[in-house]
Amino acid sequence: YPGVRNTSVYEEELVIGYRWYEKHQVSPKFPFGFGMSYTTFQYGGLTVTPPNREGKRQEKAIVSLLRSDEQDQVALSVQFSVKNVGARAGAEVSQLYLRFPEEVGEPPKQLKGFERVFLQPGKAEDIEIRLTKRDIS
Repeated sequence: YPGVRNTSVYEEELVIGYRWYEKHQVSPKFPFGFGMSYTTFQYGGLTVTPPNREGKRQEKAIVSLLRSDEQDQVALSVQFSVKNVGARAGAEVSQLYLRFPEEVGEPPKQLKGFERVFLQPGKAEDIEIRLTKRDIS
């Protein structure tokens, strides 16, 4: 700062933070949330559901979603369960990332949603993260 001749150049473009680590295939020593829990969580039951409009086959519903101008409508629902399999109560932040084809020039992985839950030992909770058309385009 302040750059060269008061001009700042952002050569990293969108590849900052966790996106830099992903692009350069570097594992951080302390990833997001590291060391913040004294318990262990287990994930399961992953399903991804597109809306099924008026009895149309779901594959066709996905195509019609991507062509619509209504970018903030829910396009996909991602559901899964989180279970506390440890001996102590604790909080877990589930994160949903998407990858796009390399040729589109997007960062290798993008955070598109997250949900925090607090669970007692042995308890589970079903999570749903909704993605809009904008999120998947």
